[in-house]
Amino acid sequence: MEFGIRVDNQQLTQSSAAPRAQLAAWRVGQVLSALVIEGTPAQAGGGPARLQVGNLQIPVRSQTPLQTGESLRLNVQRAGKEIILTRAPTTSAPVTAPTTTVAQTLRNLLPAQQALDVALRGLSKLLPQLPTTAAAPARELLGSLPTPAQLTTGSGLKQAILSSGTLLESRLAAGTPPAPQDIKAAAARLLSALPVQGSAAGAPRQLAEGLMGRIGLNQLQSQSPSGNTVYWSLELPVRTHADGFHTVQLEVETEEKGSTDAESGPNWNVRLHLDLPRTGPLDAYVTSRHNTLSAHFWSTDAATAARIAKALPDLARAWSAHGLATGVLQSHRGEAPRSGHGKSPLNGLVDTRA
Repeated sequence: MEFGIRVDNQQLTQSSAAPRAQLAAWRVGQVLSALVIEGTPAQAGGGPARLQVGNLQIPVRSQTPLQTGESLRLNVQRAGKEIILTRAPTTSAPVTAPTTTVAQTLRNLLPAQQALDVALRGLSKLLPQLPTTAAAPARELLGSLPTPAQLTTGSGLKQAILSSGTLLESRLAAGTPPAPQDIKAAAARLLSALPVQGSAAGAPRQLAEGLMGRIGLNQLQSQSPSGNTVYWSLELPVRTHADGFHTVQLEVETEEKGSTDAESGPNWNVRLHLDLPRTGPLDAYVTSRHNTLSAHFWSTDAATAARIAKALPDLARAWSAHGLATGVLQSHRGEAPRSGHGKSPLNGLVDTRA
């Protein structure tokens, strides 16, 4: 359903002349990527809001609600003195043979898949009961998982993504060996070492198959049929000394080069969700628009939201030290808006956060 967003000229007049000059260059039919940095009033059904488009912060009035942190693709419906924006239409891809194959694979994986942290805790508890031939690959799998400290470094996060299992088949198809600590490959080695039948076979095999099934779901989720964006869905298991295993959920979406300004590079969005005992549920949404980074954080815990807000200036300084332009940085208390990603063939069929 289309909705109208009108640039608020009265509010815009109170700002500098620079935004007005840039808005004057917009043309009818132009497609814009925008981030809602101030949503419409709660339960108002619309109203005033503020968008970030590139390095511009633009006051608008919307006919329907806009949520803070929401990512929009907008068409310039009317340009000039009164600028009207509408949501860019999305086209549904026809059902094709590959889509049918994905649906069949999905039906095969769903009954077996298990949440990564649950399956890993189960394997850890069963470790003393495993036969000697299976205990070694099980220890290898559990011991190879990254720690929270490793994920705070660029190299550690890169290694965790490469080892998540999501890229295993694509690496093999390209003639590249698996990452040294690839989780899916390690689970496959464990499966091959477990007996097929007998008392030692049942639960460990179900847990290893559950791990592989969950990673398979993420691989299917990452197969976007859209020609305009590239999308990855990843889950990174994390090993902690205090309370075992947790999962960091990661979504990365980037527009292909042909759909963005060649001079500023592609736009991209990253969503992250984790739930640790110290912080509780925590969501982050980081966007790059015309080489400007913005970040929104959500936590239902007041203390966590306050700690994040206090740390935002440090984040801005760290980005600046790496030559990155900083846009909007905000910490919110409450639940994050849902992703709204609708390009995956799994959309509407499975929620991998459940």
